[in-house]
Amino acid sequence: MWLDAATTLPAGATKAVAWTPVDWLDNTLDTWKRLADPIAEQVNGMMVQGLPEEARTMVGPMMGMFAQMGGLAFGSQLGQALGQLSKEVLTSTDIGIPLGPEGTVALMPAAIESFGEGLEQPAQEVLVFLAARESAHQRLYSHVPWLRQRLLGAVEEYARGIKMDFSAIEDLAQGIDPASLTDPSKIQELLGQGAFEPQTTPEQKAALERLETMLALVEAGSRSWCRMPSAIASPVCLR
Repeated sequence: MWLDAATTLPAGATKAVAWTPVDWLDNTLDTWKRLADPIAEQVNGMMVQGLPEEARTMVGPMMGMFAQMGGLAFGSQLGQALGQLSKEVLTSTDIGIPLGPEGTVALMPAAIESFGEGLEQPAQEVLVFLAARESAHQRLYSHVPWLRQRLLGAVEEYARGIKMDFSAIEDLAQGIDPASLTDPSKIQELLGQGAFEPQTTPEQKAALERLETMLALVEAGSRSWCRMPSAIASPVCLR
């Protein structure tokens, strides 16, 4: 009802849910796969491209594993990052990008409780404000139909522009003993040496700037509909 007085956009959510970190991962995984696939395509097979011809002959049947090492490195880093993020986000749209199912207002009670500690605000006020902000995001994404695709498209554009440092990969590949690849700890050591770190290109910087601008506008719009001054007991909505 607060949002109805602040914007002409009708309600965008059909249900409200409380998620655990595991729920957040389960319900946002499809979106993360869409965003991560272009990156995985870029890095997968990088190790093979960096191998000298004689090394390819020596590797022989292990070539398939080599071809997947870039993807394994990226997947490992992404999994760790998402695991950590799942414990920190407060709502399904907390990072600005619509990650969850359309029309679903999702709050993370455990993270919200931790977030509210030390704010000198009643826990209920913090919860209501975040619920209102999440609902505002859902209204925006539901009734500005091009916005969701534009945001996700900007992330995909950034991902497609990723370039790898082939010289670092080649240096790493030349120093590998193929026999060591049967040892999982050795593989993990290789993946952690930084050769698969992406290089930022001018095109990526431009795509990132566009994405940052859109996210700033989305956040400014939703906050202008609902903010929480410290002296009152409920969110105030602004036109």
